[in-house]
Amino acid sequence: MNLSKEYTIDLKMETKKIIIADVNPESRKWIKLDLDSIKDKELKIDEISTGNDLVEKVSTENYDLGVIAYKLPELDGIEATKKIRETDKNIPIIMVSGLYEFVKERAKKAGITDGISKPYDLKELADLVNKYL
Repeated sequence: MNLSKEYTIDLKMETKKIIIADVNPESRKWIKLDLDSIKDKELKIDEISTGNDLVEKVSTENYDLGVIAYKLPELDGIEATKKIRETDKNIPIIMVSGLYEFVKERAKKAGITDGISKPYDLKELADLVNKYL
């Protein structure tokens, strides 16, 4: 897929590590495909389906970016972010959710760095990823 420059992510280092957390495997697949289509450097992407797994994975590995849903089993995206922020203040966390506009204030207070609502367009996602990587 040949994308114009405005959809390119300008990464400062060769490989960036991203974690995607969403209960829906189709959503994870599409976010991963979108990230792969807009990057100009290599990304290593891990996928998680629960809030507890997200907290555990972020506490044991170094990620450059988290892309998370609001609705996650065990801990929702906001509660998982609160736990992550207890030990990692630096990882940018982008919430991608159809409910983002409704939970935006709570999300920001919990430590969500930024967010977009589903359905999103590719340029919106590219702009956010470029901003934080």
